[in-house]
Amino acid sequence: MAQTPEARQAAKAAKHAASVAAATLAAQTFSAGRVSLFDSARVTGAALKAALHSMVARTLNTTPGISPRSSVRVIFGAGACVKHEWFTNGNAGREIKAVIMLPDFDDAASVPRAFADELCAYTLHEMAHCLYTNPGAFARGVQGLAVKHGIAEEKAKGILNAIEDVRIEAALLASGHAAGFRGVIRGLTARTVMDARKAGCEAAFKAGDRTAWGFAFAFAGRGYAPGAEGFRALLTPAHRALFDKTLAAVRAVQPDDNGTEQTAAIADKALAALGYEPEQPDSGNGNGQPGEGNDSNEAAQPGQNGPQGDEAAEGEGEAPAEGDEAAEGDEAAPGAGDAEGDADEAAEGEGDSQGGTPAPGEGGNGEADDEAAEGEGDEDARTDGHTGKGGSASKATNAGTGTDQPAPAAGTFDNTEMAPQEVPQQCRTDAHSEIIPPRVTHAPVDAERMQAGQAMLTATAGQFSKAGVLQANLRRLFTRSDRDMMDSGLRAGRLRVAALPRVSTGAENVFARRTLLDGANSAVSVLIDGSGSMSTTSRRANQVVAMLTRALAGCNGVKSKVQVFQEGHAQTTLDALSLQAANEVSGRQRYGEVRLVVLKDYADAPATGYAGLAYPYASGSTPDIEATHSVGKELAARTEPRKILILIVDGGSGRAEKMAREVAMLKRRGVVTIAIGIGYQPEGFEYGISVNNLNDLGSATMRMLCDAVARETAGA
Repeated sequence: MAQTPEARQAAKAAKHAASVAAATLAAQTFSAGRVSLFDSARVTGAALKAALHSMVARTLNTTPGISPRSSVRVIFGAGACVKHEWFTNGNAGREIKAVIMLPDFDDAASVPRAFADELCAYTLHEMAHCLYTNPGAFARGVQGLAVKHGIAEEKAKGILNAIEDVRIEAALLASGHAAGFRGVIRGLTARTVMDARKAGCEAAFKAGDRTAWGFAFAFAGRGYAPGAEGFRALLTPAHRALFDKTLAAVRAVQPDDNGTEQTAAIADKALAALGYEPEQPDSGNGNGQPGEGNDSNEAAQPGQNGPQGDEAAEGEGEAPAEGDEAAEGDEAAPGAGDAEGDADEAAEGEGDSQGGTPAPGEGGNGEADDEAAEGEGDEDARTDGHTGKGGSASKATNAGTGTDQPAPAAGTFDNTEMAPQEVPQQCRTDAHSEIIPPRVTHAPVDAERMQAGQAMLTATAGQFSKAGVLQANLRRLFTRSDRDMMDSGLRAGRLRVAALPRVSTGAENVFARRTLLDGANSAVSVLIDGSGSMSTTSRRANQVVAMLTRALAGCNGVKSKVQVFQEGHAQTTLDALSLQAANEVSGRQRYGEVRLVVLKDYADAPATGYAGLAYPYASGSTPDIEATHSVGKELAARTEPRKILILIVDGGSGRAEKMAREVAMLKRRGVVTIAIGIGYQPEGFEYGISVNNLNDLGSATMRMLCDAVARETAGA
């Protein structure tokens, strides 16, 4: 017996839910014994996203020393990058606000396990930076190292990032709360190493290239990057000795708030040993830089003169200037400025190094919002390196974006950034990505509003002479031809021509009746434009929606929801970081946040919707694509076989091509979109109609549109 469409849809939904649940569970139990997060060769895009969210939340919540007020948001967009901030929070631990942006892929796509594991590895790598790398310290460290050693910030960043990567990944593994990381990171590092080998990195190692040393340390220093095992042996004897001393120093650093500063000090010594001649400091400068006249191995402390000998440290690379002892790598002495972060985390206003110069007050953490703990301020920002409101600006430049970058050329292996591979062709999506989750509120409902809603409905119904036609059109929309029924042999109904000969014999059961059964389990979401341009058409739009709501309520098996979309305003630290990430990978975002006002939910009575429709909504710009994406995503996740989104607009946002892509993406996910323009012919829609007055809802055009959509969804 063939399955009904409802049964097929239910089975598909159950399989999808099981896949998501399995992926979520796998992320929660990601153990050291696993080499992959998933058991099957492929996983759905939606399941992978669920696993990534779960994995990040679990890692954040179980890592010691992190404030429970911390939060990390995973978003999907045009590329990959990370933005994060630290806030000092007393004994409660460091408070982290972070956004990890990953390349987007189709939820319905079948994603290869190799790509899924690389994305997990990249996410956990950047999560380690969020947990253990001070963003403000890293930016200041890059700038300080560049100035002190007279090199480009790009090269300083390459060395610092190489050392920091080894430290923070070791800290993540040592915490015991992301044990499976070692298994998945192997694939990501192996690809990077292979690309470097093709570019000639081995020849650069043998030649004693100074910048190539950082690349060798970043991957061979991890100890688990396939293909990098022989990197250390290829280095010159001096560089190999520096490698060993630097690795010992890194392993001695504790994963506390000062870890990044210590990494910067290690990088300072590495740069000196590599032959970058430091600037000669003034005596007693109090910066923890080398002083004069000592032959000591003691670590320099902030605010005092450090040791300096008369000869280069044993076993290290090209000798620094005479009289400047190259400090051994295991002397993790503070004093080279604060250092922090990963090149992928080049965050404007966060203190991650990045192209451009942030405005004053945006270095490090930027301005703390209402989510930040009390007690942060200018003094803490200056003394602790955790910049809160009023922190000093970061001027670090040349940041990486975290997007795919070509392997560095031979002899210039200063690009130690991690980056996920490109999304497989069959998994890509060109639809809009949700940068900030919509802010959803519900319209207030009280006796006064209910009364106003009923009065509006009565007045509207008096102006609408084609209510019956609209009802019939919508019934056609939700009717399947394979469920039409013709009952014959009745004593009442429509006379059957074929039964006319029987009339002469006195037969009475010569009538028939055709019954159109409404399609069961249908979901309709009505989305109203609430932008400022609706100020003159809002009343008419609300009347149209009131008539649609009433007609939908008369269709059996149909559940409806009514919402208004408006432009929102990012109000939290995570929202601001999300916008920074989106701007970095794909240019300036026109709209950051969408505000959705629910007038009627699926389970609400129509009267609730009328109460909300009694009042106009008109403010801000028109984030129509963003709203369509958010509402369509919610609708696609519902289990009803037939899902229809009805968009009410008075004009678009001038992005018809992007809207067409969004509508096509929703169609692939089982959502058909209908646009009703108030005095405007919608653009970018397969199904659209212009309505100049209420009775246009009962026009022949509306009937043809409903028929076309009915044919489109006939298999649902």
